[in-house]
Amino acid sequence: MLGYHLNNQNLKRNKHSEKNFEVFQLNCNGLKNKVSELKLYLYTKKPDLMCICETWLKDREPTFIGYKAIWQHRVDADRGGLGILIREDVNYQSLQLRHFEDGHLEFQAIQIYSNLGNIDILNIYNPNLNVTFEEFNFYYSQLTERAILIGDFNAHSPLWENRLRSNFTGKSIEKLLETTGMGLLNEYNVATYIDRRTGTSSCLDLCLATYNILIKGVIHRGADLGSDHYPVECRFGTRVEKSDFENRKWNINKINLPQWTEYLEAKDHLIRPTDANTLNNNVCKKITDASIKTIPQSQSQITYKRCTPWWDKECSKAVAHRRNAKNKLSKNPTVLNLIEYKKCTAIAKRKIIQKKRDSWNDFVSSLDSKTPPSRVWNAIKCIDGTRRCKVIPLEMENNSSISKANKFAQHFTRFNIIDKDNPEVTRVENLVNNLNLPSNHKYIPIQMYELLNSLKTAKNSTPGEDNISYALLKKLPVKILQELIYLFNTSLTSSTVPQSWKIGKTIPICKPGKEPSIVSSYRPITLLSCIGKLMEKIICKRLEFQLEKSRVFSSLQTGFRKGRGTMDALSVMRKTISQALDNKQFCLAVYLDLEGAFDSVWHGGIVYKLNKLHSDPALVLWIRDYLRDRKMHVQVGSDYSQIKNLCRGLPQGAALSPLLFNVMLHDLPSSPNVKIVTYADDISIFTVSQSLQMARQTMQTYLNRLNLWLLKWQFLTNADKCSFQIFTKKKIIPMISIQISHRTIHQVTVQRVLGMLFDAPKLTFAPHVDQLKSACSRRINVIRALSSTAWGASRNVLRRVYISFVRSKLEYGCQLYDKLPQKQMNKLNVVQNNALRSILGARKTTPITSLEVEAYIMPLEIRFGYLSLKWYFRLLSSPSGDNEIFAELWMKSFDGSVHAAFLNKKICNLLHLVNISPVKRSATEFISPVDPAINISSLINLEMTEEATFLSKTKMMSTYFSHFTNSHYPNSMEIYTDGSKWDSGSVASALFVPSLNIVTTWLLNPSHSVLGAELHAINQAIELVSVDEILSANNVVIFTDSKSALCLIGNTNNPSYKHITYKIQSNLNKHNGKVKLQWVKGHSGIRGNDIADLAANKGHNNIKSALTSLNYEEIINILNRSFHKYWITSWKNKVNLSCKGTFFSSIFDTPKFRPWLSLKSRRLECTTARLRMGHVGVASHLCRFNLSDSHLCETCNISETIEHYLLDCTRYQQFRVDFERKVHFAGVQFTLRNILGGGDFPSSIQKRLLKALCKYVMDTGRNNEL
Repeated sequence: MLGYHLNNQNLKRNKHSEKNFEVFQLNCNGLKNKVSELKLYLYTKKPDLMCICETWLKDREPTFIGYKAIWQHRVDADRGGLGILIREDVNYQSLQLRHFEDGHLEFQAIQIYSNLGNIDILNIYNPNLNVTFEEFNFYYSQLTERAILIGDFNAHSPLWENRLRSNFTGKSIEKLLETTGMGLLNEYNVATYIDRRTGTSSCLDLCLATYNILIKGVIHRGADLGSDHYPVECRFGTRVEKSDFENRKWNINKINLPQWTEYLEAKDHLIRPTDANTLNNNVCKKITDASIKTIPQSQSQITYKRCTPWWDKECSKAVAHRRNAKNKLSKNPTVLNLIEYKKCTAIAKRKIIQKKRDSWNDFVSSLDSKTPPSRVWNAIKCIDGTRRCKVIPLEMENNSSISKANKFAQHFTRFNIIDKDNPEVTRVENLVNNLNLPSNHKYIPIQMYELLNSLKTAKNSTPGEDNISYALLKKLPVKILQELIYLFNTSLTSSTVPQSWKIGKTIPICKPGKEPSIVSSYRPITLLSCIGKLMEKIICKRLEFQLEKSRVFSSLQTGFRKGRGTMDALSVMRKTISQALDNKQFCLAVYLDLEGAFDSVWHGGIVYKLNKLHSDPALVLWIRDYLRDRKMHVQVGSDYSQIKNLCRGLPQGAALSPLLFNVMLHDLPSSPNVKIVTYADDISIFTVSQSLQMARQTMQTYLNRLNLWLLKWQFLTNADKCSFQIFTKKKIIPMISIQISHRTIHQVTVQRVLGMLFDAPKLTFAPHVDQLKSACSRRINVIRALSSTAWGASRNVLRRVYISFVRSKLEYGCQLYDKLPQKQMNKLNVVQNNALRSILGARKTTPITSLEVEAYIMPLEIRFGYLSLKWYFRLLSSPSGDNEIFAELWMKSFDGSVHAAFLNKKICNLLHLVNISPVKRSATEFISPVDPAINISSLINLEMTEEATFLSKTKMMSTYFSHFTNSHYPNSMEIYTDGSKWDSGSVASALFVPSLNIVTTWLLNPSHSVLGAELHAINQAIELVSVDEILSANNVVIFTDSKSALCLIGNTNNPSYKHITYKIQSNLNKHNGKVKLQWVKGHSGIRGNDIADLAANKGHNNIKSALTSLNYEEIINILNRSFHKYWITSWKNKVNLSCKGTFFSSIFDTPKFRPWLSLKSRRLECTTARLRMGHVGVASHLCRFNLSDSHLCETCNISETIEHYLLDCTRYQQFRVDFERKVHFAGVQFTLRNILGGGDFPSSIQKRLLKALCKYVMDTGRNNEL
């Protein structure tokens, strides 16, 4: 009997302890209701293959942990269907057999590799028809010399049962056994099927095998799994090839950190000087040796977690009773035994279904706002049911892992050829090989802060060959980090990259939706040394700074660049198409696909272009060696391919690869009449003309130039994947032909571009909206699976899932819509409305406006407008210059304001709609103006001693602070800054220079935040140092009580408040360390800080305000407030006009996120939400929608409304007394609005009121019906 105590240890596997090849078979007579028992059976027995017949599946295929499933559904009729479950560590490939003409068999074929050679397995189902010998022999002849035929043959013969009956199929099998080298493995007269109608038994499930396998095989009948067939267990005395997928990893959570650190520091120091290879080997050996002694490693076997936690003793007992009844029926087929068997089968089926349902309900009901997001997403993945198969089923003769790895290696290096006969290639290679450092070049050594910053941003990705992960490196002591710094500087100064950093372990990952049996469906992900990748990150940051500062990249090259994204590229395309349509022109768009873009990048070409761009010679030479003599090998399972030398291609997974790829494409040929938009390897080309033939000629001329450029730099286009579109308002569109590389490109009407569907010829986005609705509707099913009105996750969890999983997909690209027709907008509204009803458990009659406010989810039309303006303000904050996206997208309109051509009217209307005044453009670079090699944070001190914290409460603080400044900043002049914001909205900042007796105040834009005011004061202080002769001649320390401001200034990666922060960083850098910033505790008795604080408060009285630009974050705050006000107005107007949702609007005045509305009980959560929205199961509401015959209260004989139920009904008076007492005890008046949560009370009071309301609902017994 299968035990309910199945645990994780049962699911562990080890290929070395499994000596037999196990093939199981079952006719499940409908898989849906047998999945649970089948899973327990699989996870306990762990066979290599499980062949299934009569699955009856059409879609919604179940998944099995640790198994890859191959399904074959019967599409043209009910029932039938086959499946083969293959263990993930078993190497296999699918076989495509020819079909017998007018044959009856359903079949699947796969091939596995064993120590005997290849073995073919044919899973067969005969749908109770007469199968000829010729059909069996036809399929047998296509198999190899080692083959197994297994399945439900629906055949009778005296060869395998003693009932002395035979049918046509049985005779065909007899002839097959006589004329071929096959034998029957079944034991004589062992029944595998019981007829539930009569109770008679038969042997229908057979296993035929060739004699070279048959002699090594045994067969047993397995335990009942709920079908009318028994499972058949076949074991053969041969081993099949299996793979270990998991390399041994360090269990960092169990590290003995003090001992590990002690071992590391006890090792001898590095021998200096020496070469980079030796240094790297020594460091790696030191870390590995210490880790072996102090950190446990994972086992090199596969461990699977059980997925049947609901199976308990009751399930085991029900299944045991059913099995006993079936065995009794098999031995004594009487009517009474048959009835008992059917009864036990029904009981077991109901018990299993109920346990599954209760377990799922309990699980999702445990999800609340405190649940870790990972647990929620794991639940969503369970619902989705998609898992990545670890076995790679390539179609090839030799099915071993090594053969597969070699095939992948050959495919991934298919571009690894340099055309040495090309004189241009030879010239470039010679120039690259002869590059040397200038004699006057000065190295900028790598500093500790660069290493720490790279470590801080590093994710815990899989390590390379050395098995040293980022998690280990983050725990290294300072002594070892200093050795890493020495290693990095040795590598940089010698222009030598350690050889172990150049060896990549490549893992093939199947692309989503691609056929896994084809090599081209896989993407190579390269695992490299994490130590080497740290060095890459540092080099990448320095190189990126130089290239961006030099404006190397075009504004239309948006991939892999800070501050840029797909929306920039899409918006340029949208603008180009819209202008052509508005001007009644033709817009011709060509979409190019580079074949193996990353894999075909020419190493010499990258170095050549970097040198031409005048990049730092030390970085260029380091990158030259980084790309030279690279090697890779592919891992499949536990086996590796042959090592391949690489002269082309960038490793996908390396930190430098995206930037180097951008360098390779930065000089695409340009043309005055052609616009080229690139995002990574997606190249879109546009041209506009009054004549389509002229546009075609312009495009073809450019494509010819582009083709020459691609050939020069060793790129290839895949013409089969290239396409073009014609956009126009003209009704008649002539046919044209466009070629690339002498091959014709096909024309399409709908093209997917960076996640958006562009439809020609008029760009209506209708296909995109339809696709969006379909995709999001499927995602809403996840929310429905997580909840019901009686059970499920809390509303806050469901809301979070909707926002991140559904709404994020709805929102993508909404900035491109000009104004969607209401018909299209309604399609998207339906998606959100359905989601809101599921989240809140609301009735179908509930008004949409009430749903949106209750869930605090903005209407989609308003949300799209909000995102459009947010994108507009981001562009206002983007860098200035002719080579930037702002200059490309925006132009002066008739009134002199700056707007995009295709969004001119839309943006103006939105700004007017939400009453936002024009905002001054604050052009800001996307990267810090400070060179990454400069440590700006060394000029900032955020700490004071613990003594200062204690003295801040005493009068001795002044004396201590004077001593502190004299010791830390001797001979330095002091400046104190502060910012202030009053509740009235007034904002001011000030600075105080004690030695010069200068106090300056500024009245700022009221839209500035306190943090913005603090940063403004600091910036003014630094600028004062620049212009004042006395201050500029001395060292200066600027004191501020804002730690947040100093943290932003010290962050050069991606700080908020970039506009002012980057100004401060640039100004600080100009003073070469003479100006420093120091944090002080506010209101602690420091005279200078107190005077600055007083001055900032006085600044509110200034008559004139300073002209300052708002930071992007401050503009977004304005946007948030404006749209919130507009939402309130829109909501109230809709309620007044439609007279729908009036009850809810009488309870709540404003949309607001109210986390206290979430309850542990899902049913109570839904009931209370329905009470607030006014659509609940009281008589007046039910009668209104013809759900009840009367609107009267049965007790009071007056209309039963929500108010009557909660406040007046005499039937519940005794419960209401306790309810009212609890409300009054909370200090709240007992009114309908207050008890439903509409009062203006703290959340603690609201929770008490909600708890009292729930108690009243439960006491009255109306929870289920409401």
